[in-house]
Amino acid sequence: MSEEATSHGSEDETTLLIRRLHETEERLRELTAGEVDAVAHPGGHSYLLYQAQEKLLQSEATQRRLATTQLAILNALPAHIALLDKEGVIVAVNESWRRFASANVLQGQDYGVGLNYLEVCDSAQGDCSAEAHAVAVGIRSVLRGDGRHFALEYPCHSPTEKRWFRVMVTPLHEGQAGGVVVMHVNVTDRKLTEESLRESEERFRGTFEQAAVGIALVGLDGRFLRVNDRLCAILGYPREELVMLNFTELTAAEDVAVSLEAQRAMLAGRRSTHNQEKRYRRKDGEFIWVNLVTSLERTETGQPKYFISVLEDITARKFAELRLHRLNRLHIVLSKTGEAIVRVRSRAALYETVCLVLVEEGRLRMAAVVELDDPPESVRLAAAYGEELDYLQKLTVTTDGGPLSQGTIGTALRTGVHDVCNDFATDPRMAPWRDAALARELRSAASFPLKLDGTIIGALVLFAGEAGYFEQDEIRLLVAVANDLSFAVEAQQREFERRQAEEERDRLFNQSLDLLCVAGFDGRLQQVNPAWTQCLGWSAEELTGRPMIEFIHPEDHEATLTARARIHQGEPVRGFENRYRCRDGSYRWLSWSVHPQPELSLVFGVARDVTQDKAADAALQAGEQAQRQLAHQLDLERSRLVAAQSVAKIGSWETDLTTLAVIWSAETHRIFETDPIRHQPSHESFLEFVHPEDRMRVDEAFVRSLNDPAGQGLEQRLLLPDGRVKFVEEHWQIIRDDQNKPVRAIGTCQDVTQRKLGEKRIKETEERYHALFDRSLDAVYVHDLAGRFVDANPAALQLLGYSREEVGKVSFADILANEEEVRRAYESMQTQLTTDVSDGVVEYQLKRKNGERIWVELASSLVFEEGRPVALQGIARDITQRKNSEEKLREQAALLDIAHEAILVKDLEDRIIYWNKGAERTYGWTTAEALGRKSRELLQPDPAKFEAALTALMETGEWRGELEKRTKADQLVIIEVGWTLVRDPAGRPKSILAINTDITERRKIENQFLRAQRMESIGTLAGGIAHDLNNLLAPILITSQLLQDDAPNDEYREMLQTVQTCAQRGAELVKQVLSFARGAEGERIPLDVSHLLRDIRQVIRETFPKNITTGFQLGRELWPVEGDATQLHQVFMNLCVNARDAMPQGGKLTVGAENLVLDEVYAGMNSDAQPGPYVVVRVEDTGTGVPVEIQERIFDPFFTTKELGKGTGLGLSTTLGILRGHGGFVNLYSEPGKGAKFKVYLPAKTTPGAAERTAVEQTRLPRGNGELVLVVDDEESVRSVTQKTLERFGYRVLLAANGAEAVARYAQQRAEIAVVLTDMAMPVMDGPATILALRAMNPAVKIIGSSGHASQGGVAKAVGAGVQHFVPKPYTAETMLKVLADVLAKPV
Repeated sequence: MSEEATSHGSEDETTLLIRRLHETEERLRELTAGEVDAVAHPGGHSYLLYQAQEKLLQSEATQRRLATTQLAILNALPAHIALLDKEGVIVAVNESWRRFASANVLQGQDYGVGLNYLEVCDSAQGDCSAEAHAVAVGIRSVLRGDGRHFALEYPCHSPTEKRWFRVMVTPLHEGQAGGVVVMHVNVTDRKLTEESLRESEERFRGTFEQAAVGIALVGLDGRFLRVNDRLCAILGYPREELVMLNFTELTAAEDVAVSLEAQRAMLAGRRSTHNQEKRYRRKDGEFIWVNLVTSLERTETGQPKYFISVLEDITARKFAELRLHRLNRLHIVLSKTGEAIVRVRSRAALYETVCLVLVEEGRLRMAAVVELDDPPESVRLAAAYGEELDYLQKLTVTTDGGPLSQGTIGTALRTGVHDVCNDFATDPRMAPWRDAALARELRSAASFPLKLDGTIIGALVLFAGEAGYFEQDEIRLLVAVANDLSFAVEAQQREFERRQAEEERDRLFNQSLDLLCVAGFDGRLQQVNPAWTQCLGWSAEELTGRPMIEFIHPEDHEATLTARARIHQGEPVRGFENRYRCRDGSYRWLSWSVHPQPELSLVFGVARDVTQDKAADAALQAGEQAQRQLAHQLDLERSRLVAAQSVAKIGSWETDLTTLAVIWSAETHRIFETDPIRHQPSHESFLEFVHPEDRMRVDEAFVRSLNDPAGQGLEQRLLLPDGRVKFVEEHWQIIRDDQNKPVRAIGTCQDVTQRKLGEKRIKETEERYHALFDRSLDAVYVHDLAGRFVDANPAALQLLGYSREEVGKVSFADILANEEEVRRAYESMQTQLTTDVSDGVVEYQLKRKNGERIWVELASSLVFEEGRPVALQGIARDITQRKNSEEKLREQAALLDIAHEAILVKDLEDRIIYWNKGAERTYGWTTAEALGRKSRELLQPDPAKFEAALTALMETGEWRGELEKRTKADQLVIIEVGWTLVRDPAGRPKSILAINTDITERRKIENQFLRAQRMESIGTLAGGIAHDLNNLLAPILITSQLLQDDAPNDEYREMLQTVQTCAQRGAELVKQVLSFARGAEGERIPLDVSHLLRDIRQVIRETFPKNITTGFQLGRELWPVEGDATQLHQVFMNLCVNARDAMPQGGKLTVGAENLVLDEVYAGMNSDAQPGPYVVVRVEDTGTGVPVEIQERIFDPFFTTKELGKGTGLGLSTTLGILRGHGGFVNLYSEPGKGAKFKVYLPAKTTPGAAERTAVEQTRLPRGNGELVLVVDDEESVRSVTQKTLERFGYRVLLAANGAEAVARYAQQRAEIAVVLTDMAMPVMDGPATILALRAMNPAVKIIGSSGHASQGGVAKAVGAGVQHFVPKPYTAETMLKVLADVLAKPV
């Protein structure tokens, strides 16, 4: 039930009692027959008594009982009641009326009995005159019978308090004209409650609007009902537009379902609050991230009313997280690109794989590879992966310098440098593609050139769905991806050329009609071409591996061995002939051209079956006929040879040595690229085709062959008319007549250009490989699948300590440090064999030959031959020094983290690169938050002092000093700084080592000590000056008084009076100086402080302006204090006068006193206090308040904020001196614009046993049962002493230095925390904002507010935030523990 209802209930009860009085009166009238007399009671009360007639005499006992009942009822009523006769004269009043009159103005007038109440109301003046006139009108109306009753509420304030009353007028006799009953009911409590509620609403509105977070009241339908300015700023909407929207209209589509489900759960009672990180769309279309805490407000009956939502903008934090995740994903892309390079063999597949990895792992919208096409100005799509491939398929890009070449792709292809567009919407270069890109929600693009042997062949093209995606770190990683891709393309191109050369070689080898072979210096065939099988019938398997001598005719063994000896000496052999046994047992003549390679211990041979030639020679010798037949046969053979040449791409030629006529076959014309019809070959024209550098050698070889019966052969170069060079291989034989004269030369010509180029590429590739292999600084090795080393480069040998001969006898398992490493290596190899996927770079510990342990990072890949794995190739790098350094750094970091000092390392650009645990404790920033940031931005030192210190550091190499810096909680701390300039081995400055010590508390103590010393010194000086001034003023006062008696006239006497007055004023000033200098002086006697304060109350009422109301609240039985009454009177008067001066426009001055026992808790919060009993005098005003910046100076001598001539500046300094002389102290609590409160603490002289009683009461203080209390205060000393006290009395304690930290801790341990004790004024997030956030998380959370500004708004702030319990600071253990026990005992 409300107070108003209670008030009206009291009024109804009063009316009922009056009605009973009327009934009693009627009964009396019956008994007395209506005859009455007025009788005055000896106590001064007036009653109407009826003259008792005979019936009354017979019922005297009844009358007395009724009268007593009537009087008791009237006096028991809380209302002030007066009975008025028909003229308006007061004829009787009740006890409540008398008490009120006694406390106000009617105690000397028989409490108003006999006065005409109507005349009093008519003559009223001042603030309430209008209400008094209205009451008079109402009374007359009831007296006349015009109305049955009259009621009116009116203010009736006293000098000490505000009051309101409700006056009610009813007829004395129901239904009859005559007197009236006037009742005044006190409705002050209801009025004050209404006013408090109104002020609370205003405070809530102020907190709501000024909160640093967005706050909204949201209807059950999701529509915004009420929003604060911060929420409007976060969402970018004006208030009038925002309240027309539903929160689902602003929520990102992906987050709506979670929010709606949370609302349903709260409405169903399954949960009390909801916390969610979600995205909102601002009015400008931009999406932001917020941390949302929502709770459901219910009616008293439990029905849902609306939701309360608290939003904190965390966009910056989320973007930082997203960017970190993005970079991590790109690191994964780089790693997987490396894996793809090792695993994927074809360029197209590699392109596709890299694009897939960039989209799937890098979270890009699309990735593609484009290549330059023919003509070079055009571009074709080589590979792509992503969501909007149709965009790429329709994309038109050129490199001709026109508009279509100005985008990122064209720029990268033209310049060879990566190019970025971070917003399609604003980049003018992207105009040709803008609409199509934006329609597909593509906002950013970047292109990175791909190169082959330094030539641009294409570009890696990437697209992102958000603007500004490609920042420097992302670009750096993506450049690495493109470079790796270019490297892979080059490697694949080299491998392709190598395979092509091998295939060309094998093709020539297998298709040659000549017998080609490779043999070792041991005379065994290692490789033969199919022509061997065609010629001799033996298969390749039957030939290879067997000594060639086994197949040679016995008669040719000696000549063959002789030729082999020449070959072993490195001499090529041409035209040697011997007979080889066929598989069917027959022999065939072979003519040999052999080229030894001693460095390889190999012999490359070309043999031609000349069996037919031998038979032809025999036939020629048989006769002319046979010769003609043979010529005919040769023509046939020539025809077949031409056909064979065409098939085998081998040309033939014939020269008549007698006529020098030359015949070329069609294939020879094709090789020389001549027209068979127009070109008439000759020996001279042939030599013209031969390369000038080879011409002499060819001509000499042909001349030599005329005298050599063996066949000839050589390789030469042709220089064609267009400048091209071809390689050809020539073989010929000289035909002789019967006189052994050369008559004819027959030969073949084969184009071997492709073979020569392939051999050259293979040789270059092998040379490059061996150069890289031998010169690599990293260890490179190859071992077979059994782990046995096959090859190792010098760096590997040096790393392991083995020679090349020794390493071939060692397995990979032998060099691993332990069984665990062997197991890891075996599993890695098995994984590669089964999946062909490498583990990437892996760290292993190896064992060198001498037993030394070393660390390496190793990457390996399989080596394939004919599609199957045969070995593993690995690259290892020694990281032992790095591992040792890392271990040392870990040890050092652990030691540094133990250190109390804040230790950090900055680079020369002031960016933090190391941040220990001490720095986290000192400044509040975690290592993750601090690394990479500039210290001057993070800690905000004074710029001028910081730059001066930095300059000194760079000049001398070190600097020591003090700097003021700010913590994460925005607290200013004083830091003792030691900087050392760290240099690299070359002596160049590299970084700055800073060791910082927080000396804030030490400086506070030092300042207090210096201030005390300064006050003591000033006091000594002031005492000396005052003493001298007294010596000067004493004769002036005495002389001025004496001279007045001898003054010749009044004018002269007035002048002397002025001198005396000024001297007396000076003496009073000196007295104040002496009081300040020496503290308390004079006689110290036991005093009752209440007597002093009552005297001051009288002075105030007589002298202070009427617009200042006063209130005195003096406790009962104040303990006595020992002191000088005059000095303490001066102290209290000084404080009251200062309070008066602080309220020039009026206000309220409150003076109070109470007994208080200070315990160790309070003493720990105030350096001037000692535990024990005190009398505390409180002087409080509602004036302008004391600015924070001067609160430390107001007790300094001669410091004043008053105008010149209106203050000496000694009042408060004298007050402090007197109180210290009495062993006491004074505290100030003030906020600008909200008044000030001074609390004076005077040591009390308690009665015997009081201390013992206090100790007993201390032991009886309520204790906890392990409940967890969250203590929130920005003062470390308050947190510390509160924690110690609570833990001593059985509580567990959790600490927080500000509101933000408190909310975070509560979110983590809300189920355990039983109650929250929070300061109301804190940086970062003050008490009201903290309470609002906590209640949003848990509406039932129990909270105790605390503030040192209770009189200036601390209590109001707490009430406005919904706190029902408050303890002013500084508080005692008793106060805190009792309030805490009371809060915990109440149900939620």
